[in-house]
Amino acid sequence: MLLLMLGPFFLVYSNLHLTQLTIVILFLCFESLNQTFHKKIPLLGGFLLGLAMCFKLTPIVFLPYLLYKQQRRSFNSALVVLFPVSMLVGNSTLHFGKIGLVHLLPKTQIGLLLI
Repeated sequence: MLLLMLGPFFLVYSNLHLTQLTIVILFLCFESLNQTFHKKIPLLGGFLLGLAMCFKLTPIVFLPYLLYKQQRRSFNSALVVLFPVSMLVGNSTLHFGKIGLVHLLPKTQIGLLLI
């Protein structure tokens, strides 16, 4: 009986211990839908969905659903969060990655523009 009660906690612990963000992404997706549809706070719901999409692009399947349900504010706020954060992550990868584009092309026109 004790094993059945502690089983789900072990799954969550092992997921977080192995640095997997699946549980966090699932929570962010469900909470964004909860905020959008039940609590009627679409901006917060879109923010949480955009944050989940920044970790992994799997929650992007909720965007057509938001459009179908005519939740435009939630859809727009998810995109407003997704694009700037992905640009920040992409820019830091270009400059600080192990083999970044800046290190590969330092003397070319593209390399000079990125520096």
